Amino acid sequence: MGFRYILVNHTRKVIEEASLHSIWSLMGYLIEKEGWRPDDKVEMMFEENKWDEIGKLVKAGYKSHYHVRDFD
Repeated sequence: MGFRYILVNHTRKVIEEASLHSIWSLMGYLIEKEGWRPDDKVEMMFEENKWDEIGKLVKAGYKSHYHVRDFD
């Protein structure tokens, strides 16, 4: 598995895949089309450094491309 960047919106409990190349375009899209707001609590993470923390968020019900079984 390769490691990637993700955006974690703690306000909406959503995790989105991201890339450094297109992060601003993605944020614009999420605000315009997905209802994210500029005042949402959003954190950018690198998978490799935050795998355990990501697992806790997924197990807590954050909507994402991950599956709970990825963290067993």
